[in-house]
Amino acid sequence: MRISALIADWDALVRHLATQTLVLSEVDSQWIHADSFTKLNDSASWNWEVGEAFLAIEEGLTKGETELLSGFLVPFCTSIAREGVIMPPQDLDEPPEWIFSAMSPSEVRRRLAMLEDVDLAKVFRLTAEHFRKQNADDMSPADLQSNLSWFFLLWAAAFGQAAGKGWGLLVVIG
Repeated sequence: MRISALIADWDALVRHLATQTLVLSEVDSQWIHADSFTKLNDSASWNWEVGEAFLAIEEGLTKGETELLSGFLVPFCTSIAREGVIMPPQDLDEPPEWIFSAMSPSEVRRRLAMLEDVDLAKVFRLTAEHFRKQNADDMSPADLQSNLSWFFLLWAAAFGQAAGKGWGLLVVIG
């Protein structure tokens, strides 16, 4: 299974959905397209594992960090949404079922800003420790830290690309 982000001119998307069903192969690529970053990390299983690891390390974070980080992660980490405590954002009235989350431009900016007050170095360290305990022989500590940094960088970049254009972001799983 794959997971990826699409950035979309929100006004054009809403106009399109008012009269038609959204079928990716038929949309105008001028107003909706894959972001430049998450196609490098399209593994839904890795996103699931990062979400599971976050749920496992929550007690090592402050309440504020937990709220901010879960708010940033839930649009693309299905394991966090499945816990039922926090749901992925859905800013479209009737999205196609293949859209896991849909964020308007203001929601993209709001969620990206959540990372500002999170000690990501601590999050990476705690998450890498969790993965080491779970899969001791699979990856070196340096590789774990690198993969986690890359994961956050790619998703933050996708949000940043959408925010920079004033566009929305759709997270697609399929």
